[in-house]
Amino acid sequence: MATIRLDIIVVGSSLGGLVAGAYLARAGLHVAVLEEELHASRPPLLRDPFLLSGLEIGSGVQRSLGEIGVSPSELRKLRRYPVALQVLLPGTRIDVPEGRARLSRELQAFGLLSASETAEWLELVDSAGDASRRQLWESKPGTRLGRLLELWRRPPPQIASLPPAPKTLRGFIAAQMQVLSGQAGSPSGAAAALLLRSVRDGGTLPASAGKLFSDLLRQRLHTHDAEIRPLGEFSLAAQGGEIQLELPNERLSARSLIVAAPRGLVGRAAAGSGSGPRWLRRAPQPREIPVRLFRAEREALPGGLARRAVVAPGGPEQTYWIARHDDPDRPGIEWLAIAGPGAEKLPANDPLGALGPFSDGRVVAVDLGPSPKWDRDASDLRFPATRLPAWLKRKPPIVAVGPEVEPGTGFEGEVQRARAVALRLIDRLGVRRKLG
Repeated sequence: MATIRLDIIVVGSSLGGLVAGAYLARAGLHVAVLEEELHASRPPLLRDPFLLSGLEIGSGVQRSLGEIGVSPSELRKLRRYPVALQVLLPGTRIDVPEGRARLSRELQAFGLLSASETAEWLELVDSAGDASRRQLWESKPGTRLGRLLELWRRPPPQIASLPPAPKTLRGFIAAQMQVLSGQAGSPSGAAAALLLRSVRDGGTLPASAGKLFSDLLRQRLHTHDAEIRPLGEFSLAAQGGEIQLELPNERLSARSLIVAAPRGLVGRAAAGSGSGPRWLRRAPQPREIPVRLFRAEREALPGGLARRAVVAPGGPEQTYWIARHDDPDRPGIEWLAIAGPGAEKLPANDPLGALGPFSDGRVVAVDLGPSPKWDRDASDLRFPATRLPAWLKRKPPIVAVGPEVEPGTGFEGEVQRARAVALRLIDRLGVRRKLG
């Protein structure tokens, strides 16, 4: 069996994995990104994140993409919406628009806060979110990677946490947090502040941005001679100071591995080969989130329904979220991806639940068919937080990127962590080209 030698293997083509791979390839390291074929070909509306946030000019995401050669003109192709998302609570439908002033007026219109209370609370949120963003960007990649991860669990004193929400806003905030972080309830600390700060100014939706982001990052990988390869069955082991990834017809050997896929999948491959880091074998079980798909005639949908909506008629178990996607070939037809704990109980003739019944056949349930294996392992790739001290000291280094490492930081946190991981590995493995 032929052995191909690499510097880095990236298992999984999540956006975090593509960002890390692009940094490493631009630095001159020999990189291969491996992705499951079925997962890669699944329709974007079923595998993209709910919302890509933190994309305003000067944000860490834009600066990161600039470092790997994505130009401002390319980023301008991203379509932005004036309403990032809507939150539907019993008796209220609150838009989350761009800018603090517009959101303040929206909250006042529903009588949730007075003008002075709204201004004060949003100022505190934005201040804490900006501090979190600066700290994440400025974290030195030469420091131990564990300290970068610990930042999100226990923010240092100089990082302001999310201030306590006024009682009238708690349902509104909890609904957003469940969608944006993948956790029930509201995460605390720097992660929560960053999410609420970045979502308003980065209201770019995966319907227009997910594929564009992937395409831009794939172009950068190919420009710097990185490989993107399909991945089927494989086994994984650490031998002789290198990672050995065995495929049916060849073996890949690398100095480091980046896990950008569900750890449970990679852990089973490591256990099946009889060796591998212990932390892979202890991967927690994913939390299943039901996802349903509907085809709808646009005129049958409620007027004013945003491209992304969070419906919270009761507790966390009833919450669900809606993503609207235009059909590229049939004008007037949309696809609705409805996800969340409450989605499972929505009847086929009433898929929008609290938004109103549609029993006239103009909103039709669609069978998703068999799920790709990775989707069954982790329906939304979000896991409970875990401590990973052992692999920080192992040789070769094995690192992870993506929401699984630390849920609750959103798309911006995922990109920034991928950047930090890549810079750390560049520093450790040796750089051949200057970034920037």
